[in-house]
Amino acid sequence: MHFKLLKDCTEIVATSDERFFFNNSADEVAVLRSDLSASHLLEKLDEVEKIIRSGIVDTLSTPLSEVLKDPINRLGSRNDQGTISDELTGRIGTPSRSGQTNTFNYLYLRGLDGPYRNYLIKTGKWPLFTSQGKKKYPKRLREDRHGTTANQIINGLSFREFRAMMQDIIVDAKVPLTSKSVRLLEIDFEGLRGRLKMLSNGGIELLLKELSNLDTKVLPPAAVRRSGKERGLSSIAKAWMYLLIYGAQTLWKLPAKVFEGSINTVWAFTRIPRFTGQMASVFLPKEKHRELRGVMHSIGMHYKAESARDIQIKEIYLIFACSNYGTVEIFDFEGLDLVRACIAGWLPRHNIVPYIRGCINHYEIDDRERDEIEAHLSVRAGARAQSADPFIMYRMPYTEARNLLKAQVSTFERHTKRPFPNHFPSYIEQWIFELEKLISQIPAVRFANYLAAAHHWLRYVWLMGPDAPHSWYDVERSKHIHSNDSSVFTLKSHLEKNSINPKALAPLEKLWLLWERENQTGRVCPFQNKMDWKNPEKRGRTHRRSIPDLIVETLIEENVRETKDSEPYAFIRKCLLSDRSGNNIEHKTRVGGEIKTAQYPLQAAIIDCILHLGMRSSSARWLDSGQGDGKTVDIDRVEYVENPVNPDSKERNGALQIMQVGLDKKVLSLLMLKNKTTDLHEIPYLPEALAKRLDYIRMLQEEFNPTSEPTQAIDRKDKNKFSEATVTAKIYPLFRDPSPRNSDKAPISTDKLSRYWHRLLKHCEPIVHTKRKKIYGENTSFYPFFDVNDNPSGTFTLSVSPLSPHFLNRAFHQQLFSFLSAIRAQS
Repeated sequence: MHFKLLKDCTEIVATSDERFFFNNSADEVAVLRSDLSASHLLEKLDEVEKIIRSGIVDTLSTPLSEVLKDPINRLGSRNDQGTISDELTGRIGTPSRSGQTNTFNYLYLRGLDGPYRNYLIKTGKWPLFTSQGKKKYPKRLREDRHGTTANQIINGLSFREFRAMMQDIIVDAKVPLTSKSVRLLEIDFEGLRGRLKMLSNGGIELLLKELSNLDTKVLPPAAVRRSGKERGLSSIAKAWMYLLIYGAQTLWKLPAKVFEGSINTVWAFTRIPRFTGQMASVFLPKEKHRELRGVMHSIGMHYKAESARDIQIKEIYLIFACSNYGTVEIFDFEGLDLVRACIAGWLPRHNIVPYIRGCINHYEIDDRERDEIEAHLSVRAGARAQSADPFIMYRMPYTEARNLLKAQVSTFERHTKRPFPNHFPSYIEQWIFELEKLISQIPAVRFANYLAAAHHWLRYVWLMGPDAPHSWYDVERSKHIHSNDSSVFTLKSHLEKNSINPKALAPLEKLWLLWERENQTGRVCPFQNKMDWKNPEKRGRTHRRSIPDLIVETLIEENVRETKDSEPYAFIRKCLLSDRSGNNIEHKTRVGGEIKTAQYPLQAAIIDCILHLGMRSSSARWLDSGQGDGKTVDIDRVEYVENPVNPDSKERNGALQIMQVGLDKKVLSLLMLKNKTTDLHEIPYLPEALAKRLDYIRMLQEEFNPTSEPTQAIDRKDKNKFSEATVTAKIYPLFRDPSPRNSDKAPISTDKLSRYWHRLLKHCEPIVHTKRKKIYGENTSFYPFFDVNDNPSGTFTLSVSPLSPHFLNRAFHQQLFSFLSAIRAQS
């Protein structure tokens, strides 16, 4: 690793307000103090040694059962050896045949002049014997000769006496942690202290250089990825690593990509149960120590019971050793989200989302902020950035773009056949400004085609280099769009080289026309339809197939079938109640401070509307609940009644409406606010049973999933900064998704709807086959159901239509009467 001042580090990622930053490099330690000196390091080394020694005493002097119960100690290895008992951790060992502890796991008592013997002599616990007329303390105790052993004396100490012994030996006497007395620790603080004193005469630049060399000597880069016999680190390397981690709070920030490998065991230097987690806690400020404890407690409650993912020691170090999140006293989602976004590209299997959710529970974040955070977490960082600013790839710093927009950068490099640049020329920003202004004027909901065309143009302009046009005024057809000379590099040749349909030029033509209308330059459009691309021929009819009546009837019957308690939509309650794929219809909701559970058969209700009325799924999903209307519908009396929620409102957007048919007849109707063709549709003769089922959904949502604000009728995937030019209806969605991640109260997604539709079809398939057998009967004879001459009867039905050829009217029979008689006999 290389030690550099923070301003000199090349891969520091920061938030927009620069309150939080993250060291996203592989080998650069970002030094926070420009006055760093060897004396600062020696002070920190003294502090960390004191913390380590106190931590060892606390761990060894605490019953193992309490150590394991501590929520912070869930970090680190979970495969502890030995029996989980109420015995002190320091006295856990291997019992002999007699049941006595033969060897302690963490204490070594066999030294001829060991610290434990000296302490026990000082406190009068070590027996005094007379040998050859002289009183003396034996160097070793044997049960057959002295009546006791050192192990038995240690086991006989009370908890308080054992702690006093460990305090005296490890903290007060400062027994070297490399000695055999403190078994298996092997941390050489004295050796590291001697190395640091050698650096005390140099300035900051020399110190940083020597620290880099010290790191190379003590902790080579391969050390964190060693395996087998070479897995361990030297005793000085352990002390140096502890200093690196402890100094990460005030002196420097460690490079995050050092943690890329699976190196959790590297931090467990002491091999004491749960000691890694304890060290992680004592290195933190008091506020963050309490936060970590609360987070681990929350994760412990949800882990396994609700299939929640646990958190690892590596992810704790990413938060506190690589970022400055530890400097704030309270929970700040922006700082944690920066860490999450940075590691998303190179640690896909590891994330800090469990830590964020643990913070939400620990700090008791209110429901609204909780929903906003969950919605933010449900979208990939790159997708969210791209949605907020479709051209952010060209504006973002190089390293941040490669981490957050991995797919977009890959597409750029694939189409240009060049590496992603460190920065873009100024004329690219000019083009982006012009394209944004023009695209914002497009009166459409979906801008995918325009954005894709804009990216094609920006990549082409960047490839042009110094010869690139800087505005639409500089664009010429033969030089930039299409040329008969194959040696000229044009946009069309660029698209064809990358196997992209030239129809991508069509949106650029519309943008150019908008620009020309604003500027009135009198120039000829450089894009030419039919020459540059060919529009597809319209079919004049839909490509979709109609569903046979028998199947539709079966789907309706099975979808709306009631439960034993007379609640509609029994099938979805059965098949999705315990679903683990994110389609579970049962959700917990906080209502008036109390958590309640409700089932939301929203997919079935949407399918119910589609099957009965033949509407599109987008229209069905965005039906309005009528919450913002001044009047609602009384279904039984077919009358409007006052809405107690908004009695003064003049709106009429609810899905359930009343339509007058004829002079004095009123019928139920369905109002659709979102459609593909016109602004709205109102369908008369709405079945009363369907209307009551929709009213059931409305009351369910009002009780368990209320909303106070309408939602713009645009799906999340279609939302971007240009949607302001599009005027869409504001709707209180009837089928709003109760998921905590749905902070904007949008309706249930098309993916969830499609998954339920497939299950319903699969469920109805054997039922339809059974019905077909009832209609035609089950053929057990040798002869088939239909005779070869049955076909003319079916063919003749075409002749009823005036569009069929006239000669079919005389087909197969000389007299039309005899043919109609045959049809009647068969029917």
